[in-house]
Amino acid sequence: MRWVVLGTASAVPKDGLANTHFAFEDGERLVLVDAPEGVSLFLQRAGLSPQAITDIVLTHFHPDHVSGLVPLLMGLWLQGRQAPLHLYGLEYTLSRVETLMDLFTWKNWPDFYPLILHRIPEEEYASVLETPHSRWVASPGRHVIPVMGLRVEMPSTGQILVYSADTEPCAAIERLAQNASVLFHEATGDFAGHTSPEQAAALAVRAGVERLCLVHLCPATAQQALAAASKVFPGAVEIPRPFQAFHFA
Repeated sequence: MRWVVLGTASAVPKDGLANTHFAFEDGERLVLVDAPEGVSLFLQRAGLSPQAITDIVLTHFHPDHVSGLVPLLMGLWLQGRQAPLHLYGLEYTLSRVETLMDLFTWKNWPDFYPLILHRIPEEEYASVLETPHSRWVASPGRHVIPVMGLRVEMPSTGQILVYSADTEPCAAIERLAQNASVLFHEATGDFAGHTSPEQAAALAVRAGVERLCLVHLCPATAQQALAAASKVFPGAVEIPRPFQAFHFA
């Protein structure tokens, strides 16, 4: 199993650094987490085939997390995909995805592959999906629109990965992150709907996290964010490199 970082930038990316999104590979399952602009290109740069995607999890419906979804779905269709694709998100998210797709009259696209939508309840530890060696649950964060953070439990290894998604510090995400082997927490800044590096580090301390990875950062201030978080969190703190893979075995 491996978790691949496809980007760590906040809403405004820079050349070579995409908006925050990830891929999780477990055998024949490839789970994409969020789909910003250029997602197909970044998957290929990471050595992953877009056609291999089996599942897409959308944390929330903001442009820097979903703007690449429709081009991705269309590209897979144009390349002859026939295998079903599973799409997961909150009701708020998926209803807007359907509206967006309807603008492109996608139901009239001939021989479009099955797109199966899974609406995730906006509640703590809501079941999302399972792969051969992992179990995914979600809890609501605190953002300007409904959002869900993710917890990926790997029973065969005893490891836990958590992604906060966009959120202010909140109790539900802190509970979701309890005893995580690695926490990917946003560190945009101390703004409404977001978290500062120091706040992310403090949450990681309270949750008993082993390793903290800062994501959803302004590229220009990333190193300052790393320094600030390192003063609060006593364990390993890092900003993942583009296309860095975290292996779980």
